[in-house]
Amino acid sequence: MKTCVICGEQNMDTANFCMKCGNKFENEADDELNNTISWSLLDTPEKIKRAVENSFPSQNGLKWTEILFLSYTRSFHIGQTEFPSFWYESYGIDNPDGLLQSLLDRGFIRVASNETALNRLTIPELKDVLRQQNLKLTGKKSDLIDRILQNVDAEFLDQLLTFKGYELTKLGESELKQNKYVLDFNYRACHYGVDVWWVNRQLHKYPHMNYHDLIWGELNRQAIDAMKESANGQFDSYIKNREDMVMFLLSERKNYQQALTLLCEAYFYKANITSVRKYLKYKKEYDYFNSVMENAEYPMEEPCFSKLLWIDKKSFVTIRNGIGISNDDLFGLIINNLNLFHCSNPVIDNQDLAGIIVASIEGNTDLVNSVFLQIEMKLNKCKS
Repeated sequence: MKTCVICGEQNMDTANFCMKCGNKFENEADDELNNTISWSLLDTPEKIKRAVENSFPSQNGLKWTEILFLSYTRSFHIGQTEFPSFWYESYGIDNPDGLLQSLLDRGFIRVASNETALNRLTIPELKDVLRQQNLKLTGKKSDLIDRILQNVDAEFLDQLLTFKGYELTKLGESELKQNKYVLDFNYRACHYGVDVWWVNRQLHKYPHMNYHDLIWGELNRQAIDAMKESANGQFDSYIKNREDMVMFLLSERKNYQQALTLLCEAYFYKANITSVRKYLKYKKEYDYFNSVMENAEYPMEEPCFSKLLWIDKKSFVTIRNGIGISNDDLFGLIINNLNLFHCSNPVIDNQDLAGIIVASIEGNTDLVNSVFLQIEMKLNKCKS
C-alpha cells in the first residue's frame, strides 16, 4: 500500500494518485520518494505539518521548515512566547517557542553576547548607557559600543541588557550554508519551475547531487522543452528559461560572462519577436477600439513599446560589477553577445538595443525614449 504524505490515506500499490486528496505518486523504488508534494494541495496547516514530517531532514537532523525558522532566530528574544501566525499557517510549526528552545539545546543558536545585544540598540539608547556611566558620548555607533564594552562592567551589562536575543553558532551558520535551497524557496516560492518540496526530494535521491548541479540540470532540461517550442515560433518559455538561468547564476555570484550571454539572448528574442508581437497585437486592438468607440468615456491606453521591453537594469549592473568593467566596455560586450543570435527580419539593430540597455543603466531617458520612438515608427510603418 502507498501512504499519502499529505492526508495519510492508504492507497493501492498501483495507484498514481491519492484517492482522497489527489496527491500525485511517482513510480520510485523507494516508498519514501513516492509522493510528489505541491503547495496547491497543502491547504491547511495540518496537511503542511504532515508533509514536513515526511520530508527529508538535513545531515544535522533538521527539517526544512526548522532550517527556515533557524534563519529567523536572530530576530527573536529570550522569553519570547508569541510569534507571527504565519509560522503555523504557512509552515505547520505549532510550537515555535519549543522549537526555539530545541535549537538552543542542540547547539544551533546561543544567547547573544553583550556586543551583539549592544549592536541591536539605537545610537540614542547607547548614549543613555554611556550617560549613566559618565562616559563620552561622541563618535560613531561602533565607537560607542567599544567604549561601553571597555569601560562598563560585564555583570552590569548583563543586568542592563535584559532584552537579549540569539545568535547563530558555527553549527547554525554551517546549517544555513549547507541548505541554501531553503532560503531560496522560503515562502511558498516557485523558482526555476520547481519548489522547495521538489528540491528537498531530489537532493535525497541517488545518485546524490549538490544544489547547484541539481538546479542547473533542471534548467537545462527545461531548456530542451523550451527549444522545441521556439522551433514552432513560440519563444515565451525559452526567454523565461534564459532569465531563470541568469537569476540562478547571479544568485551564485559567479559565471558573470555566461550570465551576460544568456541575458543578451533573452533580450534579443524579446526585443525582436515577443515584444513586437505584443505591440502589434495591442496596436491592432487600440486602432479598432478608436474606430468604434471614438468618444469613449474611458479611452484605451495607447500601446508603448518601452513598457513591453522592460530593461532589467539590476541584473545588467550586477553583471557589469561582477566582471569589473565600465559601461562603455559593457556596451561592447552586449553587442558582441547579441551578434551571436539571429532571427528573420529583426526589428531592432543590435547596436540600438545595446544602447537602450546601457542608457537605461545610466538614466539617460531622453536617449532611451528617442530609440523607442524610432522603433514604434518603424513598426507602425510595417503594419500599414
